[in-house]
Amino acid sequence: MRASNSQGKPLTARRLTTILISMKISIPMTLLLCALFGCSDDTSATSTPDVSDVSEIIEDIGDSSEPLDTLEPEVVAPVAPTAWTESVQVVSFVDSEVVSGDTTEGPSIGGTWGYQVGAGCWLVPEASYYGGNARFFAPSPVPGQNTKLTVTLSPAEDVDLNLSVLTMPLDEFWFPPEVELSSCYSSRDGGPGEVEEKKIFTITDVSNVLVMVVSPEGEEGGAFDLSFLLE
Repeated sequence: MRASNSQGKPLTARRLTTILISMKISIPMTLLLCALFGCSDDTSATSTPDVSDVSEIIEDIGDSSEPLDTLEPEVVAPVAPTAWTESVQVVSFVDSEVVSGDTTEGPSIGGTWGYQVGAGCWLVPEASYYGGNARFFAPSPVPGQNTKLTVTLSPAEDVDLNLSVLTMPLDEFWFPPEVELSSCYSSRDGGPGEVEEKKIFTITDVSNVLVMVVSPEGEEGGAFDLSFLLE
């Protein structure tokens, strides 16, 4: 005797899958039932179980497929650091200050972090301009309301360096590559030995500021002067 469902149609693997999905049963269960009943690959099958028989089997099996249906990947929200890392040099000044440095002494963190959602510092094709050795500076105190901070990078002769200024909430101290920034301003206009400059305007929201001096990817860079002017 040929087994068929209530509508007289053979129960194929595809039809069984559709039924199980409508009943919120996982696909691995389909494979199990097909192994038990020998589902065919087309609608011309002549040896398939009745739909009611399948339902009874599912009820007997119980909720064994539930963990596969309800399992979701755990999303862990990043926790903001509460202080600058040792890689950040704090620059204390009132109106202006000039510091000297050398990127060959700094870490190389790559440039891919800069185009991620939490950063927005540059576009994907620009990542290589910010992928080399870098030095980091944080002005102290932070710029107050209704102020303008001008950051000017002056590389040594024949040294190609770029500039990026990151801002973040006052109680957060993000450090690349893991960042959740309020804003990010970058400059790579000049060539070797040429000046890079960015201006940060603070109207109401006072923020932490992190300045990155960085060489292009694959290069160590060299010496530079970095000036801060607060108006």
